[in-house]
Amino acid sequence: MQKRVNVMGSGESTKDLLHLNDCVDAIYMAAAKPPEIWRSVLIGTGQPISVKSVAYLVAKRVSEASPSEPPVQVVHVTAAPNDLSGAVDTSPAFQQLGWTPLWSLEDVIHEAIENIHANREDNA
Repeated sequence: MQKRVNVMGSGESTKDLLHLNDCVDAIYMAAAKPPEIWRSVLIGTGQPISVKSVAYLVAKRVSEASPSEPPVQVVHVTAAPNDLSGAVDTSPAFQQLGWTPLWSLEDVIHEAIENIHANREDNA
């Protein structure tokens, strides 16, 4: 069975992808060190990446992790209407909380692939 990653539209829209552990850390830091005056802060990596770039990176890493299987294909499908793009300014989170994300996108993809393989072995 051919594995595939679907990309909506051209994949040029950008996202700011954050690992859940980084999100939890930011919330914990905000609760542990409440400021005198509460201000909203945005959390993220501050680095936009195109959906297409993520799809090709995932396809490459999955294919490398399973060299005996056919390579993963990236397939463009109909785009969702009103797709949002961009990244957030994380400098207030750093200034107010001392928070910065620790997980890179490469780390997140690597962890996900390892977990998938571990679950396959556990269920075999």
